[in-house]
Formats: sequence, structure tokens, C-alpha cells
Amino acid sequence: MNRCTDLQERIAQGEPLAASPSSDEQQHLLDCAACAAVAASYSRLDATLRGMRDEVPDGFADRVLARIARERDADPPPRPWLLLALTPVCALIAAGNVAWFVLSSLLPAAGLGSAP
Repeated sequence: MNRCTDLQERIAQGEPLAASPSSDEQQHLLDCAACAAVAASYSRLDATLRGMRDEVPDGFADRVLARIARERDADPPPRPWLLLALTPVCALIAAGNVAWFVLSSLLPAAGLGSAP
């Protein structure tokens, strides 16, 4: 990687740079407009995010975790055995309906089952 990529990645990850104005990093920021722009952008972003912090009310996390636990406990456990038991029953009902439909359509057409 080149120097700009390394420095920009460190800036993006929030790693501290050398504070001394004579350091290689600070000298590079003075010489490289692209890296200086990245540093300025992240500096503005950090300042904006720090200004947006709101205090979290006392007990907020405990209330959220308690609500999650209540909702998790309120859900019935999955019952895969019920699905496995009902699948053949539904298949038999469907097959019976198809057979009844086919036979009720064919018998009158063949003249079978009608009154003499």
C-alpha cells in the first residue's frame, strides 16, 4: 500500500496520529491535499457526532432487555411435530377431494350411477 492509503485508513479507523508538527504524518498532511481533506472530513464528522450525544435515561438498558425477554418468553415454542403430523392428513383430504371430483364428473358422463 502507499503512504496515502495507509494514512487515510488510520484516519478513518480513528487511530491517533502523531501530534508533533514535525512528525512525518503531520508533514504529509501539510503536503498532501487528498489526505488533508480526508482528515478534515473525519474531524468534522467526529465533532458532529460528539454534538449529537444525548444522555440515556437511567434504567433504559434494563427496560429494553426486560422487554426483549418478555417478548421472547411470550412466543410459543415451535412445534415441528405438529407440521409433520398434519401434512399426511392434508394430503389425504386433498386426494379424497380430487377423487370425489373426478368420479363425480366421470360417472354421470358414462351413464353410470344415474337413475333408470
